Amino acid sequence: MYSKIYRSVIFPLAEFSQGTHILKTLELLEDSQWRTPDEIRAFQESRLRELIQHSYTNVPYYRSTFDRLGLKPADINSVEDLQKLPVLTKDIIRREFPDNITAQDTPRKRLTLCHSGGSTGEPLPYYQDRQAISWRFACLFRFWRWAGYELGKRWIRLDLIAHDTPAQKMMDALGRCKFFRLSRMNQDTLRLGVEKIRKYKPQLIRGYASQVFLLAKYLKDNHITDIEPASIITTGDMLFPHYRQLIEEQFHCAVFDNYGGNSIVISSQCEWGTHHIAAENIVLEFVKDDRPVKPAEAGTVLVTDLSNYGMPFIRFRIGDLARPSQEKCKCGRGLPVMSSVVGRDTDIVVTPDGNYLVAYFFGHIFESMMSVDQFQVVQEAEDEIEVKIVKNNKFSNQDARYIEDAIRQGAGERLKIRLNFVKDIPVPRSGKIRLVISEIGKRHFAPAEQD
Repeated sequence: MYSKIYRSVIFPLAEFSQGTHILKTLELLEDSQWRTPDEIRAFQESRLRELIQHSYTNVPYYRSTFDRLGLKPADINSVEDLQKLPVLTKDIIRREFPDNITAQDTPRKRLTLCHSGGSTGEPLPYYQDRQAISWRFACLFRFWRWAGYELGKRWIRLDLIAHDTPAQKMMDALGRCKFFRLSRMNQDTLRLGVEKIRKYKPQLIRGYASQVFLLAKYLKDNHITDIEPASIITTGDMLFPHYRQLIEEQFHCAVFDNYGGNSIVISSQCEWGTHHIAAENIVLEFVKDDRPVKPAEAGTVLVTDLSNYGMPFIRFRIGDLARPSQEKCKCGRGLPVMSSVVGRDTDIVVTPDGNYLVAYFFGHIFESMMSVDQFQVVQEAEDEIEVKIVKNNKFSNQDARYIEDAIRQGAGERLKIRLNFVKDIPVPRSGKIRLVISEIGKRHFAPAEQD
């Protein structure tokens, strides 16, 4: 009953106050997912043409890029035509932000400022408009429904940051969300998390894959068998096979993995375990050496957000490698699919005090630091980490103290923190810089070798 009231009364009132149209967009997406691939492609390319025209007319960066290449908006009619445009990188965004890459027809006060640390450790500021926020949450909620979740049902969110403002607390209460901060993970905090889950009995648990994995490991180590949500949604970092196996065994439910970045919802698994792409709202490219890859071949992910007119992302290099697929899923949805995100085990720093620091713990520390261009955390000894930092002229001694204090809050007192200021962080052959390299975490959590 509450779920119906929440969806028909409470949520619409919240949308009216925020100027969004999430439920209306969700209704559209619930219908469009069953369209044929050709129909979805036609809708996608129609939105793409509108975005291109808007970007040329209103965004200085794109107008100058088109003019420099001798292109007109009419030259971009299809997904394939996007290859005529250059890749948008984080360096370009930082260089052009904010004036040259935001739309001149959108007042700045109508944009929401966001920051992303991302899995590559490169802090990035960007804006989102109300339309982008509406489509983002609509795509997200559609994916959650695949996992069996309905708005207004009880759920627990595991995260690294606190929801402590009055507005956040009110929305969490109305949405029946228990927000559990796990910035410091050790046996005590994991125990508290399990107690909160047991008491609240949520239908859904959502968190970073590494966080949920550590919770599952705690359940196994302590022989706890009575935690049974209807489903679990993982996000943020890689869901490796040994993560999934342990989580499903200990929580007695299916895991649905979501993939996205920079507030762009990209794909999620359906009930058959297939990763479907939110093609009504994005264009996803997989490229290698400036050419599209073959099916099942790993390529650099480029994403075009079809909704964010306030600050368009066109062919944005998100920093991941993934494989496309021509598979047709048994679920019957017409949405395109992707095979997998190519990654490595997102390393977990293990501290002498018994705390676990997942990669996004560090990403949250650095994501809004405009004085840091790039960073990387390396752990080769149990009692020490090296934090490599590419700083700029805004960096101060106060920033150094902030970094050490913020890490100390999660790590405990016995971990040595060594800041190492470097000119650059070399890019590995994979093309993606690892945020955390932890030999200790690798040994601690790697699956046992099979005979």
